Amino acid sequence: TVGVLDANALFASQFGDKLLEVAKRRAPLPEAAGFDPKRDISKVYFGVYSMQGADVAGVAVGNFDAKKIEATADGVQKTPLGVPVTKSTYAGRALYTADSIGFTILTTRTALFGNQTGIRRSLDRIKEGTAKRELPAWATKVLSPGAAPFAFGSNLKENPVPNALRTKLPFLDGVETVAVVGNFAAPGVNLAGTLVYPDETAAKTGAAKMAETRA
Repeated sequence: TVGVLDANALFASQFGDKLLEVAKRRAPLPEAAGFDPKRDISKVYFGVYSMQGADVAGVAVGNFDAKKIEATADGVQKTPLGVPVTKSTYAGRALYTADSIGFTILTTRTALFGNQTGIRRSLDRIKEGTAKRELPAWATKVLSPGAAPFAFGSNLKENPVPNALRTKLPFLDGVETVAVVGNFAAPGVNLAGTLVYPDETAAKTGAAKMAETRA
């Protein structure tokens, strides 16, 4: 799964105000770091993949004060969730972790984040110089600049949805990729999506199953 989020558009909306409170409570930083998602994040790119469980890695674009963040990662000051932020070094970079979530400041404008496995694999590639754009066509299309402030897509061919989910949403049976775009206009979140099936027959069957689900 890959996705992109225009944080400016999100936090300028009524829905964004509600989500902002959640983000502040769950931010992996002590309040002393002075980090404000609404002020300091403009865009977020993320990816989720599954090898053994789900691993997450992403890049936040905005403004990041590395010195202030480092000063609060002393293992004593805690996040709003009561978890201390600790600093370590990995792949030649300062890595900050709070519970199972980690992040590192790449530049004053970019920060890499993810769970332990996702962020460490990303840092390995950065250190080795092998980090480059390697995306299938459907993922490139999802992340391309567009009018929608939110978009994500998933490859369900190599990583099919669990049987339990297909039972509840039978139209997902046989889906190869899914792409969704959205905005944050009133009253909240508005979404539109595309499901890609292997052939026309499967697509017609999926459409019929979706109609049954709506009914």
